[in-house]
Amino acid sequence: YTTLNRLEKLGFVMEDAVQQEGGPEKHIYAVTEAGRAELLDWFSKPILSDRRRDEFFLKLMLSVVVEDGDPHKLIYIQRAGLYKELHAITTQRSRTDPKTELAYLLLLDQAVMHLEADLRWLEMVEGRLDEISRQPIPEPAERPRGRPPKGDQ
Repeated sequence: YTTLNRLEKLGFVMEDAVQQEGGPEKHIYAVTEAGRAELLDWFSKPILSDRRRDEFFLKLMLSVVVEDGDPHKLIYIQRAGLYKELHAITTQRSRTDPKTELAYLLLLDQAVMHLEADLRWLEMVEGRLDEISRQPIPEPAERPRGRPPKGDQ
């Protein structure tokens, strides 16, 4: 209900309480015109994420340069975790009825495909670890600090 309360405060939904026979009031929410406009606007925009921010990748690169780091072990641990997750999802998928739960099945298929892609990526990285470790550590780009001089604005 937290999300519904937030949407109601924004004017995107409105609540209506309906009395039930022999029970408490039932709360029904309806989308307002403003909510519908916001929803249509949301539909018109792609969902994008910055795939260059990845915790495992950061871990892996640090394990290459840190003295006691073991990138092969890290890949082994990650691969085992991905296979465990893949097994759980494929088990769930096999128990899902496509005649009544197609939307959920599509979500599970997406998860399987992402996991399979991650596993393929690990294979590729593992084959190139020696090459990565021979390359120099990149220097961070210097960024100017403070405000620019008044004439540069």
